[in-house]
Amino acid sequence: MKLFDFFLKMCKKDKTSILFLVLSPTLFFATYSKSMKENKSDVREFIIKKNWQYFYFAPLLAIVVGGLVKNNISNGFIVLAGFYAFSRVNEIFYAFIKDATSHLRSEEHSSTLKYYERIPLAMRSYLELIILYGVIAYILNTFFQSFSFSCEQNSFSSIWQAIYYSGVTITTIGYGEITPNDFFSQAMALYEVINGFSLIVVSFAIYVSRSIADEEYKPKE
Repeated sequence: MKLFDFFLKMCKKDKTSILFLVLSPTLFFATYSKSMKENKSDVREFIIKKNWQYFYFAPLLAIVVGGLVKNNISNGFIVLAGFYAFSRVNEIFYAFIKDATSHLRSEEHSSTLKYYERIPLAMRSYLELIILYGVIAYILNTFFQSFSFSCEQNSFSSIWQAIYYSGVTITTIGYGEITPNDFFSQAMALYEVINGFSLIVVSFAIYVSRSIADEEYKPKE
């Protein structure tokens, strides 16, 4: 009941958050968990801790999914892993955009995180995006023939190849040896690029500029 009441409260507070709360259960539970903390310092510690946990979990998830797909084991877990990855990339996109833009306005923040502390959070999440989008592409390419890429047999040979494709996509390098063939794979590639740019260009730029403006780099007297 508390979770449902919290969801209604969030919907009333910010109408734009409804879509992301639905598409990202991880965002919903993270937001709920932060609301249960007693003070801003506890929220800061929670954010840093969860960021590290997500960062370590992403490669582990990729290894497990890669092994399960190769051996045709536990399709149910593979689907669940794909849903988790999709939920998490949506959470990263929404959380960092909202946090970064909130620092352009004079409003009270929920934690005591310094700007220089937010920068490594963004960098770890950026690397996490590369892995998670690779997991999503690998799973969709495995289960749906229409979700194809212009590589050998129109499918990824391994989870590493999918992560490599994700990396050259999000960094917009795009060597061209692997390209999305259909509408859905192209749409996902576009969303990944937007997600990556929002994290690096928007969030990173705001955090660095505000850190310099607030002179956080100077030692306290």
